[in-house]
Amino acid sequence: MAAWAFYVNLTPNSPASGLSYDQSDAPGRRKPLYFNVLYEMIVNTLLLFALTVSWNVCWAQDGQQLRYSVVYADSEGITHFRDEYLPWQKTQGRGNAPVSVTALMDAQKIGFLTLPKGYRQDWHPAPSKRFTMVLSGVAEIEVGDGERRKFGPGSVVLVTDVQGRGHRTKVLGSRENFVVWVPVP
Repeated sequence: MAAWAFYVNLTPNSPASGLSYDQSDAPGRRKPLYFNVLYEMIVNTLLLFALTVSWNVCWAQDGQQLRYSVVYADSEGITHFRDEYLPWQKTQGRGNAPVSVTALMDAQKIGFLTLPKGYRQDWHPAPSKRFTMVLSGVAEIEVGDGERRKFGPGSVVLVTDVQGRGHRTKVLGSRENFVVWVPVP
């Protein structure tokens, strides 16, 4: 499992902290200019949440198989989700520790997509069969049977619903959704 560590410097007047104090007053008497304690608590809580989400994505993908969601249409054109898996294969790689890889799949193109915050698209089929990997932001996909799933950084989705009613897409949260997509045969 990958172990991540980071350090946030919350020393006043350090550029990384975002905390700044007015030092024009007498020594030993400082007034916060930009952030108050409540804001610090909110920032720290959001950092902890981001770490938890990132850790959970890595944990989910660190088992024996890489799990990804598939959006597909049944014979009546109704879309559904199903989970599929690619087995991880251990290999030495060129570093100092073994790495996990999946078998290569056929692909000839790659594209990038940004969906602005607040973006919504009503029912639509996928333009082609393609893998999409979320790099940042969170989107929700709703399929024809009513199931909804949220996909954030590290999520992998294979959309295959190229005919029929398709699915709905909605960007959640306060940032754009940045996605890489790879058409597959």
